[in-house]
Amino acid sequence: MPKALKDAPNYKHPNYRNLTLFVGDDGERGANHYWRCRIGFGQKKEAVRTLKLPYIPNDAANAAEADRRALEVYFQLTKRFEQGFSIARKNFDTVARTFLERITEQTKANKLAVQSGAQPYHRTLSGKSFWNAKELELFDYVINEVLLPYFTQEAFFSRGIETYNTRELRRWNEWRIETRQRELGKRWSPSTLNRQNRVLRTIFRFALNEAFIDNIPEIQNFKSDLTERSRPEMTQEQYDQLMSYLEERYRDESKPARVRVYQRFFYLWCATLDATGIRPFKSAENAMKWDDIETVFTDDGDIQSITIKRDEKSHIYEAVADEHWYDIYQDLKMLHKAWEIDSPYVFAHPLSMGKIIKGAPILSYKRQWNGATKKFGWAEKGAAQKDRLSPYSIRHRYARRRLQVDPSDPHYIPTIKLAQSMGTSPDLLHRLYVEKNSKQDWSELTYAGYKRNPNSIRVYDDLGNVLAYVSRNSDEHRAWYTKHPQFTEQPTNV
Repeated sequence: MPKALKDAPNYKHPNYRNLTLFVGDDGERGANHYWRCRIGFGQKKEAVRTLKLPYIPNDAANAAEADRRALEVYFQLTKRFEQGFSIARKNFDTVARTFLERITEQTKANKLAVQSGAQPYHRTLSGKSFWNAKELELFDYVINEVLLPYFTQEAFFSRGIETYNTRELRRWNEWRIETRQRELGKRWSPSTLNRQNRVLRTIFRFALNEAFIDNIPEIQNFKSDLTERSRPEMTQEQYDQLMSYLEERYRDESKPARVRVYQRFFYLWCATLDATGIRPFKSAENAMKWDDIETVFTDDGDIQSITIKRDEKSHIYEAVADEHWYDIYQDLKMLHKAWEIDSPYVFAHPLSMGKIIKGAPILSYKRQWNGATKKFGWAEKGAAQKDRLSPYSIRHRYARRRLQVDPSDPHYIPTIKLAQSMGTSPDLLHRLYVEKNSKQDWSELTYAGYKRNPNSIRVYDDLGNVLAYVSRNSDEHRAWYTKHPQFTEQPTNV
């Protein structure tokens, strides 16, 4: 409930004793304070409404205008109360649905008018056009599929629409881009996102006309150039920093085993993004499964190809993994063995905790990623999206590395096929991953997190963590096999 501003008018109307006029204290020094009215309806029921009029101290004309507007609100709400309608403050859900119902009726009326040979008469709130089926379809889709799924969450149930600000809308914007379009299997262009913004602005304009809010919060549109807002590519130095940091954490024997195994899974997840170029997955529907992986060997036993079936954005394709991903695959198998995980998912919870069920897919590494980015300053608070590293930044590395492979190399993939293997288009692939970073040295991109060497082996502890690389059939190899035979490749000379 808004408080009254001290040393400002606060009085009952002389003709309507259940109507009080006061100036709201908006809590910001130097900000415009607005006239408001409070109307009592008995039985402890009352309604407080803004009059959308800035307060001007000691101005008789300003006070008279406040009185006039208060009476308009008074008679409007009194009529609604007498007819049995709600006088409660409206949340976003209620306003959006009421608005959609109204424009649905107006669109129908316009259609009937046109069918009868008359001109349509219900205009959009901008006044530039009339409501029609195409506009209604857009508004219905955006409200029900893009706005309400976010603003009907429990946190918004008791919040009035007047409490929404630019910061809240920025959070919604991040959600629709990072979560909602993936859930819907969409890839929205800047123009599509801007049309959604138009729907949101219109809802706030409707709320303003209905005196539910004082002003419309700022909603920024997107630039048409995707390269200007895409996540930056992770450099080789940054990738090395990340992987070294994660390796230190999963090897730290002073940490609980539970913490170490999740750090190890996160390490292998990052290495997988780098070696396959797949999109970071956040749902069980597109979490990687063992059955999705196919490895083809040559007659000599060498790796010919590794492909991973992906189902992203309503598009099924096969991602092509770098050869060294086979070793990552083996390390993931070792984790499942060490923790006795029986799951179809490659990245699966190693134990049950609270609502987490052992074997269920790990869908988020947000805590681990935020910890790393905070340590290295890769996601400064308030920085633009183009300046903040995300897991997509590792995907960019894969794309650039693949695009730089010489056509004579046996691992060369034509741009069209690479686009198919990444579930994107050749044009977007070129614009985002080539033009944007054309000056980066190719030598930085040839590095792989896992180096394949037939003369060395990885030695694991009993938690499935790689602790070292030793020469095959060496004294260190034999000693480790004696200590951990279950998790160590058997030397040929034992």
